[in-house]
Amino acid sequence: MKNALPIIRSTAFYLMICCSFLVSIVPRRAFDVPCMVMGAFGLAVALPTFWIHESRIQKVFFIMAGGGAAVVLITFGVFHLLAMCGHTPGGDGGGITLPMVLIGLALALIGSIGAIVCVVKSLK
Repeated sequence: MKNALPIIRSTAFYLMICCSFLVSIVPRRAFDVPCMVMGAFGLAVALPTFWIHESRIQKVFFIMAGGGAAVVLITFGVFHLLAMCGHTPGGDGGGITLPMVLIGLALALIGSIGAIVCVVKSLK
C-alpha cells in the first residue's frame, strides 16, 4: 500500500493541473464544475501526502497545492449549500466566496509550481 500512495498522489496531482487549465478557459457560467473537480483532486493530493515519506519542502508544496484546490471545493460547496437553503447568493457571497476562491487558486498555483520543481529536481 505504501508504494501505491505516491502513484495515486501523482496521478491526482496531474489531473488537478489539467483541471486548473480548464478553469482558466471555461466561460464564467460553467466555472463551478471544473473548480469542484479540481478541488476533489486536490483532496486526493493533500491527504496521501501526509503518509508519504519525502523531503519536507516537497511535502509542503504538495499539501499547499492540494489544500488550495480543496479550499476552492469547500468554498463552492458551502456557497451552493447556502443558495439551496434560500440565502441570496449576492448577499455575503461576494464578500467571502470571491477572496476564498482567489486565495485557493493562488495557493494551488504556487504549490503546483513548487511541487513540479521539487519533482524535477528529485529526478536529477
